[in-house]
Amino acid sequence: EPFDRAELLARVDDDGTLLRELIGLFLGDCPKRMSEIKDAMARRDLQALTRATQMLHASLGIICAKAADDTVLKLETLGLAGDLSGATEVSAVLENELARLARSLGTLGRTGKIF
Repeated sequence: EPFDRAELLARVDDDGTLLRELIGLFLGDCPKRMSEIKDAMARRDLQALTRATQMLHASLGIICAKAADDTVLKLETLGLAGDLSGATEVSAVLENELARLARSLGTLGRTGKIF
């Protein structure tokens, strides 16, 4: 599972409306953050990369998406170290994790059912 359903439900205190709103905000913001990450990598702008990964990290933490969060932290670590070798591969893994997460959250957001 790309996110911890029980933890996410606890975060919204079983409120289906709040859950859908939170998911909608995340799904709306996620492509922007990924675009910022790709752009920063292409420009080799380590500050922009760090900023974008930190913002995505915060969002993933709220959504309880550990696998994607772990991956974005790897990318952030590369940026902080000033070493983007391997960043393309980590970015590809992150994109896959985010796509998997978006599919799962999209279904959850439409139904409002956590289980």
